[in-house]
Amino acid sequence: MSEKNPYDKACRYAVNLDPAGMLAWFLGKPVTFLGWLNARTLTFPGQPDRTCDTVAHLIDGESQPWAVAVEFQKEPDAEMFGRFLGHLSSLWLEIRPGGPGPNRYAVAAAVVNLTGSGEASRDFHWPALGLRTCLLVKEVDVATKRAARVLRAIAEGRATRALLPWIPLMTGGADPAIIQRRIELAKAESDSRKRSDYGALALVFAEAADRWQTWKVALEGWNMQESRQVLEWIGQGEARGRVEATRGILRDLLEDRFHSLPQEVVDRIESTTDLTKLRAAVRQAPRLRKLANLTL
Repeated sequence: MSEKNPYDKACRYAVNLDPAGMLAWFLGKPVTFLGWLNARTLTFPGQPDRTCDTVAHLIDGESQPWAVAVEFQKEPDAEMFGRFLGHLSSLWLEIRPGGPGPNRYAVAAAVVNLTGSGEASRDFHWPALGLRTCLLVKEVDVATKRAARVLRAIAEGRATRALLPWIPLMTGGADPAIIQRRIELAKAESDSRKRSDYGALALVFAEAADRWQTWKVALEGWNMQESRQVLEWIGQGEARGRVEATRGILRDLLEDRFHSLPQEVVDRIESTTDLTKLRAAVRQAPRLRKLANLTL
């Protein structure tokens, strides 16, 4: 995911509320988590502005050090298999346990899809030639998880409370009873900063699932002031929504007046991010005689 959207940032922030607990949920079993590896000098293939800062340092039962790259996506990326190949290659070549030396990490990958269902794994096998390229990626499709079951696991202490912000993404995540139960569990958190984060992050993830308004109403009065960084991301998301809505209004007005729009005009509208300019163009549209006179 690009750094330009708030979901990637929110995911990494949310995971760090309880890294060991969240990794246990993503991977399906408790893990020995030693920290995040410093892989920020590496970029994620195909996305030069995305650094690899969620690489978990784990130890298995044989004391083998593992570097597990954990990536987050709003929706599945059809090219994630190829991106992971380049990502893991760089990790294996450039990051060493204990610094320079012959030892290497075992490398693996996990991807968390906020919406949709993905398939980043591939197994290319040509038995007659003895050729095989196989990458099995641990894929977590959050939207397929049942919110009621996750809340039950949290209440019983079998899952971390850090999962509470992710509930809006899950199956049943807009159900009033689910929302109420989630709020009750969040109120039980003694750390005021985390309580604030649980509310603010829930709004970020609710937007990804098109449930923002439902959760906004449900969380009215929730103290989120201690989560200033997350509130900034929420503001970015709201601003992006206003820009997209104004672009749509402008396109509709121009199509009503000129019937069809050349691709170059559509591209100009879609590339404009300044809300003030878009609103000015909306006011201008009913008076335009020529599309060439459109000011953006």
